[in-house]
Amino acid sequence: MAGLARERLVLVKATSTGAQGESYSIGTGYLLTAGLVLTASHVVPELELTRLEVRTDDPAQWLAVQLQPVWRDAALDAVLLRLEAPLAELAEVNWVEAAFEDDAVWHSSAYPKAGSVDQAGKIAWKTVGLGGKLQALGGGGQGARELELTVDAPPPADEWAGISGAPVFVGDRLAGLVKEVPKSFQGGRLAAVPASLLLLNHGFRLALSKPWLDPLPAGTWVLVVEAERKKSKTGLADWVDGALTKEAKALEAATGVRFEPAAVRVRIADALESPGHWLRFVRALCLAPVAVFDATGFEPAVMLALGVRAVVHRGITLTSVADVLTHDQLSRLPFNIQETRLIHHGSGYPPKDVRHPLVAIPAAIKRGWQELAAQPAYLDLPAYDAVRCPFPSTDVEGRSALDRVLMLCSFGKEHEDNWLRLSNSVLAHYPDGEVARMLDMASPRLVGQALYEGIRWARTCLVDWTGWRANVFFEFGVRLACSDMDAVVLIEQSAHEAAAAPGALVQLQRMEALWSPALYRAAPEDPVADDEAIAAALGVHDAIVRQQPAPVAATALPHDATFRTCRDHFDWKQEHITIEPHDLLRSTIESPFGKDPQAGGRSPLLYSANAGYGKDLDHSIKERWIAAWCYLSQRHPKEQWASDPGLRAALRKLGNDVLQFGLPAPAGAHLKAMRDQIFEVLDELDDLDGAAP
Repeated sequence: MAGLARERLVLVKATSTGAQGESYSIGTGYLLTAGLVLTASHVVPELELTRLEVRTDDPAQWLAVQLQPVWRDAALDAVLLRLEAPLAELAEVNWVEAAFEDDAVWHSSAYPKAGSVDQAGKIAWKTVGLGGKLQALGGGGQGARELELTVDAPPPADEWAGISGAPVFVGDRLAGLVKEVPKSFQGGRLAAVPASLLLLNHGFRLALSKPWLDPLPAGTWVLVVEAERKKSKTGLADWVDGALTKEAKALEAATGVRFEPAAVRVRIADALESPGHWLRFVRALCLAPVAVFDATGFEPAVMLALGVRAVVHRGITLTSVADVLTHDQLSRLPFNIQETRLIHHGSGYPPKDVRHPLVAIPAAIKRGWQELAAQPAYLDLPAYDAVRCPFPSTDVEGRSALDRVLMLCSFGKEHEDNWLRLSNSVLAHYPDGEVARMLDMASPRLVGQALYEGIRWARTCLVDWTGWRANVFFEFGVRLACSDMDAVVLIEQSAHEAAAAPGALVQLQRMEALWSPALYRAAPEDPVADDEAIAAALGVHDAIVRQQPAPVAATALPHDATFRTCRDHFDWKQEHITIEPHDLLRSTIESPFGKDPQAGGRSPLLYSANAGYGKDLDHSIKERWIAAWCYLSQRHPKEQWASDPGLRAALRKLGNDVLQFGLPAPAGAHLKAMRDQIFEVLDELDDLDGAAP
């Protein structure tokens, strides 16, 4: 670990070119890694930036910096810059991870104007050693918390220019960076961004993490999530690679895209190695067009990742096991696992058997791809649509899923004592609350609907890891991905100890490091002390609800890091709510009927042969076709018709469909005039196509 180091300190120079010509701003920066510089956001303008460079003092050299920051948070006033060419490897920075309870001595070095000298008409910026007292009681109040720093021998306020971005050290730990000089103190105090706020920011954590899974393929690729324990020498990823190679032409013919020949492999324990690894893995879960999970043994971390994937991607996701499960084994799986279609990647079938991995895997990808394109409501995992539910309504007593304390835990008899222990401790903390598991809810709704509504919207969600149950971790993954609130994680002492025993899965301890579960005992020797531990975990949650989250260690994850990474990287083009109005209207017709409503010789819509229903249905469909045409034909100026061949194609296709399905035999002068107008537009489009170069 390293304290304040001279070789890490840099002068930041940002050059901008605007209407008034060229100008530049100066600040101080600090190398957090061999290639990343931390400085204040306002030092680096977001607009009109033309050149960015930093100067190291030891050795003295100017280094080019990429114009696009790796990460920026204007509200925090912090930015991470990447050098064009990284330096030699540097030791990891030692962070201040907690809030200051007492005053402390701080020190730094920076490039303030007060230290600059005039050398033959040119300003030479010099480092100045700084120090003073960090006032623990200062920097609070409205807005984000700051560090209030008094300064020994301060210059006048206007001589501080260049100080922004300076590192603030307490001992050998980086406590923050200087952001501004409050004018009211005549230069005698500085305001700094606390390191604890940086560590709470998911984007900062992701940007600061060491490269892993980079770069992800640009084309159509497959992510394989490998279980920690292998059942055979040939693993799932090997079968997937074999299928992608052997069936490459068939896959392209069926899907219309060319797949990358090798899958991106992630061993689940590696994904949990550090906060950075996890967030990069979550990004891959969001971006992978196809993901294949090895669910052999239903390992907790694999189920956790599967829960995240269920929220961020409608499809395509395959779940595979190495063992052939019997009907009895399948029937005993949790309901959210039973909903998935498990395939088998063992070698227990002849090569041409439809159940053999080299046959089953590409067949599942092809079928899933085609169904995803044809069916807007396609799902291969539960939760995707269920968590996209509206804000919960209240019951006659004024309560809703928002207010209920939801407990995700095992339902087994062996866990009953744990449930009683925790539910009573929670009620002691929230005397007016209601603690419920899914089986305790009286709603007649489908279990899945009520469960996922609660997982998304419940203000307080407890997750008891005791037993390491597959369904609990799947639901935990769903909560992490769909809610910016935390999940209060708990584990019984004996389960915690078992995770550290020889032969235990590595993933168990790594998950504990990332999410820091609170320990409890089902039958504690000291109930008061045990209650205090549970209350402390709930107190951390209460601070998050108040939007005052407690600091987290650099080795742990911020409570909302998974959710915000999903928000930043999920494929929003899957969301039908974002499509153009005419396409949305078309999809409401084609989704229940298919591309050709009469392809099977009869309507596929259930009960549409009912005379009254059929009449209203026919009217509604025709009106939607007309509405789609009215929108698209009026939305864009005629000049754009001439310049945009894609728009002409969309108009032509829609016009022909409206003539066939929306206005086949219009009644009334107005609708007849509309039909004639569509014919005129189609003729005009033909003329425009003929005139196009």
